[in-house]
Amino acid sequence: MNAALVSSVKMDYCTPQEVFDQLDAEFHFTLDAAATDKSAKCQNYYTPETDGLKSPWNLAGGGAVFCNPPYGRQIGKWVQKAYEESKSGTTIVLLIPARTDTTYFHDYIYGRAEVRFIRGRIVFVDEAGEPCKDVKGRAMPAPFPSMVVIYNGKGGTNMTFGEAYAIFQNIDSPDYSDEEKGLAVLKIVNMETHNSIRKDDMLKVIRWLLELSFELPEEKP
Repeated sequence: MNAALVSSVKMDYCTPQEVFDQLDAEFHFTLDAAATDKSAKCQNYYTPETDGLKSPWNLAGGGAVFCNPPYGRQIGKWVQKAYEESKSGTTIVLLIPARTDTTYFHDYIYGRAEVRFIRGRIVFVDEAGEPCKDVKGRAMPAPFPSMVVIYNGKGGTNMTFGEAYAIFQNIDSPDYSDEEKGLAVLKIVNMETHNSIRKDDMLKVIRWLLELSFELPEEKP
């Protein structure tokens, strides 16, 4: 096995075109926040020189942001950046390792974003689009599972179930407006099944509803 693949030495895993295309068909990206001149997936992109960590992601004209950041020790800063940028209303999609034991996962992802775990292991590519290979020249899957993290800046009735449930679980959080919380509750209670809802989460929502001083918004069909 290529030792670089299992250490922090190799940080750049370029996104396979087919993986990006599937996400792009859903979100219609206008910015690649962590790219190189050769690997960029969008017309607008940031390179190590222009530094996506220090640059704004809410570009004029709007549009969603794709970010497959370097997988080194600064990955937590990228996740935090995505979370903070999403507060401006920008939809941001991260492709990162599925490391649910990390501090950044619990601080900036869990309960704050929709998470889609990818089945199997991705075969990442280099800047030229060639698959990462082992010492025998064979295409080599990554040594870690991956997940897609979605910060939905669209709001309103475009919430997915995952996004609504993230708010539902954190109904006391000041990060969400009362309108967002109301829409999330409506999304959840209108589902056909509620078997997966924890009792503690439901009790928190009931307490919040009892304290409401405004009418819940209507969910559009």
